[in-house]
Amino acid sequence: MKIESIIYNKDKNEAFPQRMSDEVAKRFIEEKVNVGELKNKLKAVDFSKKETGLDPALKALVRLVVELKDNVPKYNTILSDEIGGRLPSLLLREIINKKRKKMGLPSADIYFLNVGKDKPSIIKKAIQKFILEKKDTLGKVLVVSEFLVSGENVEMLTKPLEGIGVDFDVATVSVSARKIEDLDNSIKHHLYYGDTSGVGEWLDDREPLGVQSSVYSYNRKYPAHPEANRVDDYINSGFNKDTALERYKDSMDTVSVTRKKIHLIADEFIKLVE
Repeated sequence: MKIESIIYNKDKNEAFPQRMSDEVAKRFIEEKVNVGELKNKLKAVDFSKKETGLDPALKALVRLVVELKDNVPKYNTILSDEIGGRLPSLLLREIINKKRKKMGLPSADIYFLNVGKDKPSIIKKAIQKFILEKKDTLGKVLVVSEFLVSGENVEMLTKPLEGIGVDFDVATVSVSARKIEDLDNSIKHHLYYGDTSGVGEWLDDREPLGVQSSVYSYNRKYPAHPEANRVDDYINSGFNKDTALERYKDSMDTVSVTRKKIHLIADEFIKLVE
C-alpha cells in the first residue's frame, strides 16, 4: 500500500468513548490506591521540576489509568508522541506489561515517534512509512501523549492508523477543555484522558528523557524517531569538551535511574487495573 493511498476520515461528529463519572472514579481510586504514597513515588521520578504541578498531574495520571483499565491488557503496541509523551508512555508500558504478564500474554512493544505539525516532510513521510511497514504486527495500538490542544501532532499517528484499519486508542494525561470538541475524529472517537485542565504541560524537565526533538533535530538514519542526546549537543551549547562529557554522562545516568523508578511506581498504578 502506498502512503498516498491512505484515506483519512474527516467526520468530527463521532462520540467519545464512555467515561466514568467524577464521583464514581473518585470512589474507585480511593478504594484502590494510597494517593499520598503514590505522590511520593511519583515525585522521586522527576516528572516535574515544579512541585505545584505534581498534585494535579498525579490526579490526571491516575484518572487516565482508571479510564483505560478495562483495555490495558488488550494493547499490543504503544506509539509515543515524542518527546513529551515519553514518560507517560513508559509508565503505561510498565502497567500494561505487568497486567499482560499476569495473564500469560507477551509484552507490548513501544515505539517513540518524532511527531510535530511543524516537522519537515521527511519526518512526516517517514512516520507514515513506518506505520505502513508495521501494519501487520502492531495489533491493538495505544497512542500516548501528555497534552492535547489542537491534536495536530497526534494526528500524524492517528490518521495513518485509521487509514489502514488498525485498531487503536489515544491516551493523554490532559486535553484542552476549549479545544476538545474540535479534535479530529481520528482522535476524538478513540480518546481517553485524565482531565481537561491542561496539566499535561507540567512536564518541564526533559533531562530524564535522554532524547531531543525539534523542527531541525531528528535521527538522520531513522527520521521517524527522535535523536538521542550526544556529547556534541552540549559542546554546541557552549560547554568545553570535559564539561560536555560530564553533563552527557550525568544525563544518561538520570535516564537510567528514572526508568528504574518508573518500574517501581508502576507497582502502585497496577492496583488501579486489577
